[in-house]
Amino acid sequence: MCLRRNSQVEQEWRIVMEEKAPVILFVYNRLEHTRQTLESLARNTLAKDSRLYIFSDGCRSPKDKKGVEDVREYIDRVAEGDWFQKVEVIKSARNKGLAQSIITGVSQIIKEAGRVIVLEDDLLTDPFFLDYMNDALDHYNADDRIWGVSAYSAHMKSVTKDVYFAPRLSSWGWGTWKVCWEKIDWDVNSYGRFCLNLGRRRAFNVAGNDLAYMLDRQMRGDIDSWAIRFCYSLFEHGKYTVFPRYSLVRNIGQDGSGTHCMEILEEDSFSSRNTAVVPEPFYIEERILKEYKKRKHVSRLALLKNYICLFIQTCKFRRRHSYRDA
Repeated sequence: MCLRRNSQVEQEWRIVMEEKAPVILFVYNRLEHTRQTLESLARNTLAKDSRLYIFSDGCRSPKDKKGVEDVREYIDRVAEGDWFQKVEVIKSARNKGLAQSIITGVSQIIKEAGRVIVLEDDLLTDPFFLDYMNDALDHYNADDRIWGVSAYSAHMKSVTKDVYFAPRLSSWGWGTWKVCWEKIDWDVNSYGRFCLNLGRRRAFNVAGNDLAYMLDRQMRGDIDSWAIRFCYSLFEHGKYTVFPRYSLVRNIGQDGSGTHCMEILEEDSFSSRNTAVVPEPFYIEERILKEYKKRKHVSRLALLKNYICLFIQTCKFRRRHSYRDA
């Protein structure tokens, strides 16, 4: 096992691990989704031992104002209740968008807590979700190969153990550590060297050909995703995420009410098994990566359009620089 922390901070880390990892929830204007998310989280066996931080983003437009106000009224009531050990509500006066809200919100909490568990407002959790997340954050905290913990999993037929590992992250219920989070390059400064390097694109796509495609869209400004930038940092540093064999999260937001995401919903992937997930030693199996690649697939037409955009983008870039050199 590769150790990520030296002996100087080990004692501090033991103190941090005595408390359960704080849970961060990001909400916007979907009252019913938020209500179901919080009610399912409150049914977790470790809910009353967990601190909850709820980040409420500001209105994107006047038509969203009523929904945002309704959600804020509801989460204020939750903060006054006893579902969790402690609830703190952080309301933004302006609209940051989901990606920036998550980046700034996680950075704010993880700075002091050292590790976090993160949810969005459309995720139902298994009663053992918090058990799994805390156990995994404790078990793998010193393993430098692991940068993330995901609670969502597709129904992977090739997986036979309680957990498996892949070089990508799922944004549907996840966790990480401060030492990993602070190494992520949110500006993706190496993209210029990556975008037309076929070897590196193939290597990035080892767990799904949607990865390079999504990164291209992010860098063009077609989408605004924190998750694909996290995945790219995993790739750059050669790191992995741990997943449960059976999903501990179900997404209820695939109804057109939310923003884009990197996951494809599979109805049979969520199963409340009423049992704890046992962490496993780190391992990589080629058959799991092959199955992952089949599931995370972008159509040939979409890829062709993307390559055309890349070619045009590169030509414009070179033309601009040739003018400057002249």
